[in-house]
Amino acid sequence: MNFQILDIYLQSKAYCTLDMPWGEDTFVYKVGGKLFAILGAEHDPIRLNLKNTPEKVAELKETYEDIKEGYHMNKKYWISVYVTNSLNEKLIQELIDDSYNLVFQALPQKVKINLNEANSD
Repeated sequence: MNFQILDIYLQSKAYCTLDMPWGEDTFVYKVGGKLFAILGAEHDPIRLNLKNTPEKVAELKETYEDIKEGYHMNKKYWISVYVTNSLNEKLIQELIDDSYNLVFQALPQKVKINLNEANSD
């Protein structure tokens, strides 16, 4: 997967907003104002930070060489996925989906309602 494909997939998530608070090389993806992914444009290989459960974080780090502790993130809940040929596109998409779903599900009900209402306008 290249940067453009990752960016398109991340932005395809419902209610996704893109922000660049740390400069043009760091893309921050949020849902309901909460971070679910960080994509670094300047890294080779591409680095993608994603959220997951503590159990899944431990399992992923143990299973995949190119999945490490979340760079500059809470190491219990975040991973850094180094996008290389050793990780297939389906796995990366599943990890993005997991991160998005965890964050979305944790949003307060009022925020979810506001997102739905804003989307119906």
